[in-house]
Amino acid sequence: MKVTTLTNQTFCYWLQGYFEICQAPRLNPQRLLKISQQLDNISMPLGLYTNWLKQITNTLRDNDYCPQMTDYFTPMIISELNHIFQHDIDNSYDTQHSAEYLLKIHRGEILPEERHD
Repeated sequence: MKVTTLTNQTFCYWLQGYFEICQAPRLNPQRLLKISQQLDNISMPLGLYTNWLKQITNTLRDNDYCPQMTDYFTPMIISELNHIFQHDIDNSYDTQHSAEYLLKIHRGEILPEERHD
């Protein structure tokens, strides 16, 4: 199996895609393990978000993926990811779209067929 190395930013794109595909994300031990494995593939020092997320995935693993803890952290993980896109990644591109429009895309409030790219 080929392992793809990631940057902090490409990891965020990967995770955003995961949440967009799931549409009703509920993290479970298998999904958290996959996220942790992807974090291990980052080829640079972890950023603030990826380091925080690595600590969360390790804490959940160390607590046998307690469903209550997982349910508690899932919305935080999604919210912080949206924050990274809103304040860092989206701002790094020259685009005609407003920050509000891009945030709505990340939140799933604008579906692909409704976008005017």
